[in-house]
Amino acid sequence: MASFIHYHIRFCLVIVFLFFLKSEAQVKKAKHAALVFPIRKDHRTKQYLTTLKVSSKENHVEVVINLSSQLTWFNCDIYNLPTYQPIECGSQKCKIAKAEGCSLFCDDCKNCNLPIPSKPGCTNNTCSVDSYNFFTNYLSDQGLGEDTFLVDSTDGLTISFNYKSPKPFQFSCANPIQLRKLPVGSVGMTGLANYTISLPRQMSTLFKLPHKFALCLPTKSDKTPGHMFIGGGPYMFPPYSKDIAKELIITPLVINPQSTAPLYAVGESSKEFFINVKSIVVDGKPVEFNSSLLSFDEEGAGGTKISSITPFTYLETSIFKALVNDFTKAAALREMKTVASVAPFGACFSSQTIAKGQTGPVVPLIDLTLPDNQRWRFYGGNSMVPLNKEVMCLAFVDAGYKPNPKTSIAIGGYQLENFLIEFDIDSTKLGISTSLLLMNTTCSQSRL
Repeated sequence: MASFIHYHIRFCLVIVFLFFLKSEAQVKKAKHAALVFPIRKDHRTKQYLTTLKVSSKENHVEVVINLSSQLTWFNCDIYNLPTYQPIECGSQKCKIAKAEGCSLFCDDCKNCNLPIPSKPGCTNNTCSVDSYNFFTNYLSDQGLGEDTFLVDSTDGLTISFNYKSPKPFQFSCANPIQLRKLPVGSVGMTGLANYTISLPRQMSTLFKLPHKFALCLPTKSDKTPGHMFIGGGPYMFPPYSKDIAKELIITPLVINPQSTAPLYAVGESSKEFFINVKSIVVDGKPVEFNSSLLSFDEEGAGGTKISSITPFTYLETSIFKALVNDFTKAAALREMKTVASVAPFGACFSSQTIAKGQTGPVVPLIDLTLPDNQRWRFYGGNSMVPLNKEVMCLAFVDAGYKPNPKTSIAIGGYQLENFLIEFDIDSTKLGISTSLLLMNTTCSQSRL
């Protein structure tokens, strides 16, 4: 009898253990509906930064997010990276990264012939990648390496911390020249472009998530961050109670057949994110300019892209002048008083003549019209930038005449703030929310 009871107890304990084991597995799976990264704004440079945890959770690597960049690079010298491994040239991983060549990086390093490199980035026979600093136009040939990566996951509302990636994350180590003109506190850049080793593509592949990511850029440089989501929704922004993923307008991502990268192979297409803007409308009236500028020519010039590192949307000169002219006329009808313009802006107004509303300054509405009669509407919170208490300006800038810039319109960070923008790589579509200000919420959210 005693042996039967003992057996029964053991059997029950096994069942309970298996139940909790199954529950734990379900919890871990549920935790990874999507990955989440904080985004903060650097007030001085108007750049947006996120934090990567490389090799250990103590290593907080602060990097600029860049929709135009293809990979992640940062200053490895200031971190302890005990599990770092260089990627050999000619290896399968090197081929997946579409890297070519085999470079020597140890000219000024000590003990480089030892089996263990003296530091990350100091290894010969390493897969060679091109790292580019967009602020200095500095292109550097660097070795590709990999290390453990820790991420936070979300169910759309709350966050679970420090989940280790199943396989290492690939990046390159920056040299000192490459670090120039970065925002204070940042040590590199992470690429979000449609490329095999960009941050979103790597994370989606490593965690077997849908190949999509979303940005929600904050307006202020305070402690409450915006967020980047990798893997899809739901996207919850209290006090708004609905899933914003279900309320996005959808427009195609279009491919520029000519690369816009600083270095590329002949015939290579662009890895940046372009959309098909049909026209610009101010308070219901179309802005008149040469509409062919909104299409790509045979050299890939023209079109409209999304650019997180462009502080304010830039427009080819003829488009810029037409927008400023029409906006100023519409502003006069609203009895907004013009004042002397302040560079780099083309039209400025007295703040005392502009009312305030839920979506910011009450000013003429600016719409980008998209295919299927859809529109991306900018209210005053995204179209006007305050310079001081007395003056605010139209937050668009003149980029010069074609072919400089190569792209006619680059929708910049200021115009992206407090919108949820989802990049669906697999379906080549862009999802755009309405301004979160209309929902009585913002991108700055605490998700603890």
